Amino acid sequence: FVTAGVFAATLGLLVRDRLRPTDLALGVATLTGALAAGRTMLSMAAAPLAGRASDWLGSRWRVATWALAVGAVGMVLTSRGSPSVVLVGVSLGAATGGGIQALATAVTGDLVSQARRGRAVGLLHTVGDLGSALGPPVAYALLPRLGLPGVYTLCAALFAVGLALILCAQLCWNRQDP
Repeated sequence: FVTAGVFAATLGLLVRDRLRPTDLALGVATLTGALAAGRTMLSMAAAPLAGRASDWLGSRWRVATWALAVGAVGMVLTSRGSPSVVLVGVSLGAATGGGIQALATAVTGDLVSQARRGRAVGLLHTVGDLGSALGPPVAYALLPRLGLPGVYTLCAALFAVGLALILCAQLCWNRQDP
């Protein structure tokens, strides 16, 4: 919902409003494309790093918790600050997207029997696709009321809710990593 939905759909607005291209040779569309490509590369690099960290620590949940915290901070930085701070926020958000996607798939594989694994991973990705599809219309419906910084702050709150859910699952049900 956040990274592939809201953020991807509003990236051009972010470039236009917050990064304000001053070089006439590089327009908003060019910079948006470059930023989208950079996000993809960071996300691709973060996925195996998150997996490696979870293997090294022996805890997918701990790494997912950190990834969501980093994502929340990234969205706050993206919503406020100078262009360089915005770029740091965008980078943190990209790393979160790759890490969470890799970890969610791994956790699903860990928790579901082999006979049901294909169905469970398919459902996970279907729900992810639904979030990606719902993100843009929700973001654009909220933009007139909240503005881009408000929409991104709301996304930071969604990452924080995910973080709280993981912590609650860990603490309330004494859930250990598989």
